[in-house]
Amino acid sequence: MRLTNGVVFPVVAGALLFLGIVLYVPFFVHLFRFSALHSLYLFLCIVAGIGSVPCFEAVKWFVASRLSRKRM
Repeated sequence: MRLTNGVVFPVVAGALLFLGIVLYVPFFVHLFRFSALHSLYLFLCIVAGIGSVPCFEAVKWFVASRLSRKRM
């Protein structure tokens, strides 16, 4: 049973856009008292975010396989 959620993409895109504005537009940087991310830290955040997806999928697969065995 696969359901698609049409709202996910606009919400994620809006969140990333807002985060980019807050981190790199000088007015908002001073307003929120942030500093721009160094390129290494930005790269590490992207790698951690992308790398977390297979980990969560593996956990979901493991839990689903355990539940299906218990039902048999």
